[in-house]
Amino acid sequence: MCIRDRTRILLSIADECCGGKLVATLEGGYHVSGLTASVKTVLQEMRGDTEASEENLHELEASADPAIDPLIRRVIDGIRPYWPVFGRS
Repeated sequence: MCIRDRTRILLSIADECCGGKLVATLEGGYHVSGLTASVKTVLQEMRGDTEASEENLHELEASADPAIDPLIRRVIDGIRPYWPVFGRS
């Protein structure tokens, strides 16, 4: 999954959970040209210049490995008391 797709997924979640608000931060210590390309892609996606299609997002979802679901559930259960955007399950 490319950075554009990950960014689109996060933007879609932000649209559903918190009125489209999304914060992106940078850390240092990375390969400068790689970081430059990634930041550019994220900003373009946030601006809507490269928006991944719904079809592409559905393909990504269909190809996801369900073996990771228990881990995702544990993470959600762990942060739910502090960040209630997930509701009850």
